[in-house]
Formats: sequence, structure tokens, C-alpha cells
Amino acid sequence: MVHNTGSRSGDEVVLVFHRPGPDVRAKADHALPLKRLIGFQRVGPVPAGGSATVDFVVSAADLVLATAGGNHTLYSGTHEVVFWDGQGQEVAFPLAV
Repeated sequence: MVHNTGSRSGDEVVLVFHRPGPDVRAKADHALPLKRLIGFQRVGPVPAGGSATVDFVVSAADLVLATAGGNHTLYSGTHEVVFWDGQGQEVAFPLAV
């Protein structure tokens, strides 16, 4: 949900990232990115004082990471789906794979 706390209507871009958890990083055979963009959506205009719902579908394919050899694998462990507007606090949801 996006809330507009301002006095004017406006647009917002919601960014969605995948962040591998520490247990996933320990299983990888190379350094993994801190987080990587897996989606985004522009929302608006959202009226002053109003809100808008944003829906994203995150699939197992969004959590796949490259190995040192260039193959792709879905590591078991904790993965986080992180929502962010480009400023302020991130909102993260853990997923157990």
C-alpha cells in the first residue's frame, strides 16, 4: 500500500528487490549481490491524503542466483523480498526456500 501524506497528488515508484539471506550466502561458491532489482511499478497519481494498492507476483524464478560457473540455482535457505521507494526505510519479507 502506498500512502500519500502530502498536500498534493503525486506519483510513486515502488522497487522490489531480492536479497539472499546469510544462510544462502554461506552456501554460494562466490560473492552474491547485496540485493538485486526484480521488479518495479509506478503508482499514481495518488491524491493528497489518499492511498493506492500495489500488487507484485514474486516467483521462484525471481530468487534464482548464478553460480561461479555461470549456472543458475535456487539455493535453499532464507531469501528476502524487499520493497523500497528509493528513499526512507525498506520493508522486507523473509521467504524460506
